[in-house]
Amino acid sequence: ASRTARYASMAVVFDVTRTDTERQGHAKQYRNSGTLPSTFLPVVTTKVFGEQIIHRAELLGIVYICERFSNTHIYTDSTVTLSGVTKCLETDNVATLSHLEDFDLLERLHACIHLGTKQFSKVKAHDENDMEVDLLTTYHRLGNKAVNDLAVLANQYLSPALRTDMERIHKDISQQQANLVE
Repeated sequence: ASRTARYASMAVVFDVTRTDTERQGHAKQYRNSGTLPSTFLPVVTTKVFGEQIIHRAELLGIVYICERFSNTHIYTDSTVTLSGVTKCLETDNVATLSHLEDFDLLERLHACIHLGTKQFSKVKAHDENDMEVDLLTTYHRLGNKAVNDLAVLANQYLSPALRTDMERIHKDISQQQANLVE
């Protein structure tokens, strides 16, 4: 999509299982049935404010969780977002982050990231059907799928008029670019 016609949504789900054994059981059930576990409960969906890019949506989700919960383990498929998280963890002076993209969100994250115990882990995106990985890894990838599916639905239903406008703008820009080439 063209930079001027992008739109993004963010979603957060909570995993309500209590043990890794339970998670592994749900992953095994998924492998047998193809049905996503009902243990990923939707918490929030919203449109992204500011620049409409996926890693900003991921960062907004992390900020949302960290501002509300002190002790948590957050999984993301975004290396760019985890880089921003690491930079927040490594500095005491938020001003050292001011040159970074999405500073407004990094500033909010920096204010709460050290409260309580927070863990951050990378999960591979769109690979929940890989049978070569252990069941716990599959479960975490299913959580990522649940978040992604919810964000896609949010994009479709939270602002249908905006989506229609952005798709029209993208089509117009693409046509104008094609005309310039001719």
